[in-house]
Amino acid sequence: MSVESTSERVAQLERKLGRQNRAVIACGGLAVATSLLIGQTPSKRTLEAEKFILRGPQGQELATLDGLGSGAALTLYDTQHRVRVALTTADVGNLKGVVVFGSNGQVGASFGVADNDNSYVQLANKQGRPLAILEVKDEGATVTLADEQGRPRAVFDVTGEGPSISLHDEQARPS
Repeated sequence: MSVESTSERVAQLERKLGRQNRAVIACGGLAVATSLLIGQTPSKRTLEAEKFILRGPQGQELATLDGLGSGAALTLYDTQHRVRVALTTADVGNLKGVVVFGSNGQVGASFGVADNDNSYVQLANKQGRPLAILEVKDEGATVTLADEQGRPRAVFDVTGEGPSISLHDEQARPS
């Protein structure tokens, strides 16, 4: 083997060793930086707040998640910032559950579980007055149809004693 080929091979080995040294130093630096970053991340993955607001691209409020004093509510807004849907454990009037609002801000429909643990569905007129109510109780179910003043006009009841229908006059007296 000639001196030239030996010195050329030594030069190649030195270049290769230099690249390996730089790679080891870069990996070591990356390992140190990663360990520093990991050490700074909080151990909990919890984000806490009393209220969250979801905004659209132009900054308009689209939804809120609010920890109200009497419960919590998720509220969805339309493009005019009118409340359209609320999912709530707090009282919205006397309603808890899912409440759907018309464009005029009045309750259009709601369903949920009342304080007495009975399930209900209510459908309201444009003024927000419930005109059709379905309530499911332990002993059966009741459907109540009301007039525009909110007076019950027809009540359909199914209980352990059997079904019943009652019709009411303008003063809500059974006829």
